[in-house]
Amino acid sequence: MRTSCKRAAPIGRIQMKPAKESGRRVVVTMKRKGKVKQIVEETEYEQGPSRAIDHQLKKIESTSKLSFDGICINSEFVQGLLSKLNRLRSVVSVTLTLCRIDLEESEWVKFLSSMPIESLSLDFCTINSSLISDKTLLPLSSLRSLRIQPRGLIHLPLLTDSLLHHWTSRQSNDFVHTLQLYNCTTEISTEGILEFLQALPPTIKGDFDFGRIHPEAQNEGHLMRLLLSCGSWMNVKDDWRSRRIEIKTPIKAIAFNLVCIEPPASQ
Repeated sequence: MRTSCKRAAPIGRIQMKPAKESGRRVVVTMKRKGKVKQIVEETEYEQGPSRAIDHQLKKIESTSKLSFDGICINSEFVQGLLSKLNRLRSVVSVTLTLCRIDLEESEWVKFLSSMPIESLSLDFCTINSSLISDKTLLPLSSLRSLRIQPRGLIHLPLLTDSLLHHWTSRQSNDFVHTLQLYNCTTEISTEGILEFLQALPPTIKGDFDFGRIHPEAQNEGHLMRLLLSCGSWMNVKDDWRSRRIEIKTPIKAIAFNLVCIEPPASQ
């Protein structure tokens, strides 16, 4: 589902004809069993997309995948999704792209916990960093793939080694196999990464990018053990204010950025 604004604005030297009223076009695309149905509605800009989208959602039962593109996910929207008993009982994959997530922590946890999510992707969304934390992700007992790609660098101070420790306590068939924390600086440490990777069964395929590791979470001893024990191929390259390390085995890909300590400013 996506929304797009319709307004009069100059494009280069071309001046569009002024519109009497500003509005928003809401496009709802539903896919099921190879069939695609698209519904386009014109709404007032002030009204926002939630009502039009919710009107269509009330007509259908969600299947295994739920994807939203460019909408505002607020209390009203979530209440509409959860209004029908067991509406989201079969959703195992949630993808949010270019969305604005305007929820309290309890509402966000309730929304995620209402589904047996196995895959969660947040791509270029506007979201409060407190919503991405150990507390909000620990209840997702079926989660096996987590992908977070923010608009720019983001600090997630509530995402720690505790989440990795929790994941390693699962049964082998429930292990997380994909973790992508692009441009995310967390409280995950090199020690936590080492313990997590050592706990993984050797036959499990995995793709892990642990994001940016800040200097206080780096330990040379753990880092050396990580480099020597985890991979058969390694690549190290300097990135902007960090050093990116990539390690690969025949069935696993591991990456993280070591954030450099900035030199003191010259007097």
